[in-house]
Amino acid sequence: PGNTSYSGTINFTYDNKDQITQEQSTRTPPGFPTGYTNTFAYDSAGNATTFKGVTRTYNSSNQNTANTYDNNGNPTTYSGTSMTYDAENRLTAVGTLMMAGYTSGGQRAWKQNSTTKTYFIYDGLVPVSELSSSGTVLATNTFRATGLAVRDSSAGHCFYLFDLHDLTHISILRYNFRVVEDYEEEMNGISRSWRFRRNGRADN
Repeated sequence: PGNTSYSGTINFTYDNKDQITQEQSTRTPPGFPTGYTNTFAYDSAGNATTFKGVTRTYNSSNQNTANTYDNNGNPTTYSGTSMTYDAENRLTAVGTLMMAGYTSGGQRAWKQNSTTKTYFIYDGLVPVSELSSSGTVLATNTFRATGLAVRDSSAGHCFYLFDLHDLTHISILRYNFRVVEDYEEEMNGISRSWRFRRNGRADN
């Protein structure tokens, strides 16, 4: 592999319904303890009542009771943060952190936080550019067949590399081709990320 820190194995255990009950890894990213073990358990409807070792409960509609929902099933609070939607069930606000608007085709047209409003420009369905409210280009994206290839922004040039044999591993490189961040997707679509510092250690 391109990054030897990902050497090792991941073993999975399943119940008689082919639901994963344990995920155990010996992979050791820089700066982290050796591997990890996640446990899972389920109710009769298939809801994960234990997810990565943490208990979850559900209502009669199979919705996680840690959140609240509207009549369309949208979470109106999520992890304690209020969520707002438009008539098409598209997310328009996350508490006071973010607001968003959409085009008639359903694509996100803009987002706004407490200080900045960003507009999105598309080529068909592909987001190719981001503009400030004054029209300044904030970022551009270049795509290839496998997905995002390069992103240029004020943070610099980022190159995205995908492991075509294992699409759960993504590396992000700066303009000098130094790996600055790695993503590894675990079971159930949850990803672990590592941001590499100059001294070679990593932040989760």
